[in-house]
Amino acid sequence: MVIRTKEWASLQVYSFTGHTEAIRCVLFTGDLTVVSGSKDTALRVWDTGSGACMHTLNGHANTILCLTLRDNLLISGSNNTTVRI
Repeated sequence: MVIRTKEWASLQVYSFTGHTEAIRCVLFTGDLTVVSGSKDTALRVWDTGSGACMHTLNGHANTILCLTLRDNLLISGSNNTTVRI
């Protein structure tokens, strides 16, 4: 996954490696972390400072299509009509 941001008039590029299939959704949490959901059925939580994968969350049986964060709960939806909290 590559994220491009504009910062101090220069282009910053961050690369995060870990998913084995296409990334379908990305969520910026606001606290220097990014969450990505993939066709590989995993959610990954990334540290934007180091680029390290801090957590891999498994449990979906199909492609993860959407993510949201509400009251410190991560909610994800999958292609097989399931939602996990």
